This record gives sequence, structure tokens and C-alpha cells, in this order.
Amino acid sequence: ARRLAVGAKVVGDALLELGRYPAAFAAFQRMVDLEPGLAAYARVSYARELTGDHDGAVTAMQAARDVAGTPEDIAFASYQLGQLAWNDGQDRTGPSDTPSGPPGPARSAPPGEGVVLLRPVAQHDADVV
Repeated sequence: ARRLAVGAKVVGDALLELGRYPAAFAAFQRMVDLEPGLAAYARVSYARELTGDHDGAVTAMQAARDVAGTPEDIAFASYQLGQLAWNDGQDRTGPSDTPSGPPGPARSAPPGEGVVLLRPVAQHDADVV
């Protein structure tokens, strides 16, 4: 099952890049069926985001965070949830959106990403920053 899930991941990613969304989404569903986990749920989240299903994208990424097995994976999924919120016009998330437990190293976030998001806020709300 592991090899089939990896194959579905590669095929799904390729089909997505080619714009063949229905076939890509079917490959991602096969991943979920064979090996549900962070990689599968993150791809489903992205697929739902591409089709304008924001709530579905959030639900899938929350599932990814729920199955995350390492602090880095939790950081990745939490970052993606923050990006989904930001892209939806929300500038912050509440405490219920924050995973419990001690924070781990957030190596999954691209360097400088937070700085890029803070600069527009600083320009409009200088007294807050």
C-alpha cells in the first residue's frame, strides 16, 4: 500500500501541474484511501483551495495537523492553516486554532515569510506593531 500511495502522490502532483484537476483529485483521494496522513490531507487541502472550497481546504488541513507526528509537521500544518486564514481575509486566528503542547522548531516555514506578512500590517497599524 505504501508504494501505491507514493505512486498516487507523484501522479497526482504531475496531473495537478498539468491542469488535469479531476484526475489529480482522484489520485489524491487514492492516497487518502491507501495511506491517510499529512501528505495526503495537505494535498486534498490544496486541491480544495484551488477549486474555491475554502472551508473544505481548512477541514483537510486541520485533519493534516491532527495526524502530524512531529513538531515540524505540526508547524507545517499550522502555518498552512494560517495562510488559509490570511488568504481568506482573516488577520489572526484564535487560541482554539493553536495546537496544544510545547512548541517545536518551526523549520517548515519559508525563511522571511513572517516578515513579508507583517510589513503590510505595520504600514497600516503602526501603533499595534
